[in-house]
Amino acid sequence: MLPLPNYDESIVSLSNSLRRHYGCETYHATLPALDEALARRAYKHVILLVLDGLGQAQLEDSLPADAFLRKAWVKRISSVFPSTTVAAITAIETGRTPAETGWLGWCQWFGELGAVVDMFSGRDSQQKDEYFHQPNPGPTYLPNDMLWDDITRAGRAQGHCLLNFQSKNLRGMARRLLKTGRKEGRQFTYCYCGEPDTILHKQGASREAMRVIKRLDRACARLAHKMRDTLLIVTADHGHADITRYMDVNDHPALLDTLRCGVDIESRAQGYRVKPGREADFLREARAAFGPDTEILSREDMLRLKIFGNLEDEKDYPRLLERMPDFLLLPPPGALICRRAGQREFKSAHAGLDPREMAVPLVICAKQPFGRAPHRMGHVQSLFPGGRTQMWCCNSWQCCPGFGWVNRRVCWQVCCRPRSWWC
Repeated sequence: MLPLPNYDESIVSLSNSLRRHYGCETYHATLPALDEALARRAYKHVILLVLDGLGQAQLEDSLPADAFLRKAWVKRISSVFPSTTVAAITAIETGRTPAETGWLGWCQWFGELGAVVDMFSGRDSQQKDEYFHQPNPGPTYLPNDMLWDDITRAGRAQGHCLLNFQSKNLRGMARRLLKTGRKEGRQFTYCYCGEPDTILHKQGASREAMRVIKRLDRACARLAHKMRDTLLIVTADHGHADITRYMDVNDHPALLDTLRCGVDIESRAQGYRVKPGREADFLREARAAFGPDTEILSREDMLRLKIFGNLEDEKDYPRLLERMPDFLLLPPPGALICRRAGQREFKSAHAGLDPREMAVPLVICAKQPFGRAPHRMGHVQSLFPGGRTQMWCCNSWQCCPGFGWVNRRVCWQVCCRPRSWWC
């Protein structure tokens, strides 16, 4: 039996918790753990930071137990299906499942244009020379209301959106977030960082990828150290799984002959639209091409399993019925079905139902107004005449080297702020 996404405890639930907190309309269940953190106090600034590709497995494999993101970790939650940036980021930004948004994968078939189009860029996936559709068909034919805009319209806070930060400009990201927190009134910021997804695609679970993830951890710790009256929520859109087996759909002309248009969605969840009356031929050729360990789902299977979202009645989701392929191929863990040049260079990929792709972390760090220590922050390493020592900053009272037992406020101001760094 296929492991299916848990939409009741997912990134969709996370988004709906934020929507409920700010008085916006909710579409699905919320996350109790996040609801509790948001209800603890009316924070002046709430930050939702999405680290692309930092799944639960990547977090545990790359960071030691005393790293900031590990210490502030609350629970694992589920991504959506397909577990890919287009579907998952849109789910976070809207609070809706892929069944509702219609954003299913990196590239999708648009019958209005007779083309397979990359959703974010508008690039025609089937053209050998780069051709971009204008305007971009994704937002044009499948528009959505965004979380930060809905929060602004609700009137309880001002919504902001910061996009496309990479590991090389994390300090700039932190500066902009801190600057937003100093504005008058309550603020909400949605921030997206494109790492570690980029390095994982190129190098897989490598030392360089581990270094990037550790750099992200340090950046989050520095941000938490400097922020005031802020709730920081860190999560990911999906995880990653290393690839060891490459299959190419273009190597099977008999299979391509059964199709009425190009393949779409993703290489770990590939969509096929079949010519009328050729369904049996397609199934036979697909089995011969990709082996018995590749799962093949028909439209009926996809609707029955509710794989794109918890559907009460599929007739209520016209976008899904319009964009869903006739068949969906799910290669086994570690395998990839290439559809165009360059994909054989991927050392790691996502979009399937492997737990390494589906499970993402929920990290929450709360910082009180100036003078108080952060909630769930872990330890600080400080330099004193006696050398390098460790201390906790989460307790009401603590032993501080050279000062004895002191109040948390005094300890924070004297020891932690001017003469320390986050490890």
